[in-house]
Amino acid sequence: MKVLLFGASRGCGLEAAVQLVERGYACTVFLRDPNALDARLKAADPALVSVIKGDAFKADDVRAAFESIQGGPDIVVTSIGGRPAFGQNVFSPPLVPEKICERASQILLPALQKSTIEQRGGKAIRLIVVSSSGLGKVGHQELPMAMKPMYGWMLKHPHADKEQLELAVYHAAGLKHPDPSIEAHASAAISPAAEGANTATATLQEFIMVRPAFLTDGPRTEGKYKADPHLVSWTVSRADIGQFIAKECVDKDSKWLNQAVTVGY
Repeated sequence: MKVLLFGASRGCGLEAAVQLVERGYACTVFLRDPNALDARLKAADPALVSVIKGDAFKADDVRAAFESIQGGPDIVVTSIGGRPAFGQNVFSPPLVPEKICERASQILLPALQKSTIEQRGGKAIRLIVVSSSGLGKVGHQELPMAMKPMYGWMLKHPHADKEQLELAVYHAAGLKHPDPSIEAHASAAISPAAEGANTATATLQEFIMVRPAFLTDGPRTEGKYKADPHLVSWTVSRADIGQFIAKECVDKDSKWLNQAVTVGY
């Protein structure tokens, strides 16, 4: 099984890469700076870890990452995301870089489609996306009461960006977003044809939208987490999101296929 990971220099993507390699999956890590490769991956079996240098905002770089894997990847994991700039506005900090998830999806989804057609002869590539809990009207209602102000104000801009990411994925799969309040905010920029996708052919056949609860740097708990499309949860560690991806998202018969699932304690 061959896995291509974007955003795996840190956080959930890194934890997923480490645990996928532990399970024997061959992982190609896409990094702006190859020197940023985590020590755990540097120490892993070199037959299971490859690094490709590139910028997720450059279509040629992203296509090259797919083409570097003979026969194309079986799985793509993206955990690309920005950080709120609290120094600029503590109550509603802007996202840095701006619209990072939306912009990256406009490059990634067409490249995935191209690889599906040209490298894999139409065989599906599964896309695993790290999004967030608390998105949209439905997600906000499912948050613990005490967390709603933080998600509504402090994380307003990062969550708006995640909503556009989710919309891009659902639309690439030929689906409407299950939360009408998110669907209503669809941007014209999320069209999967943006970077030359072949709209005459099915684009995204398999995806899993992973929606972590509020992320912490806690340890891997070996199964303490819970997962459900409508889970009400406070927190989850990045290590356990990596565990969830490595254990429950890559299996051929994953029960989470083509849906969004919230993961937390």
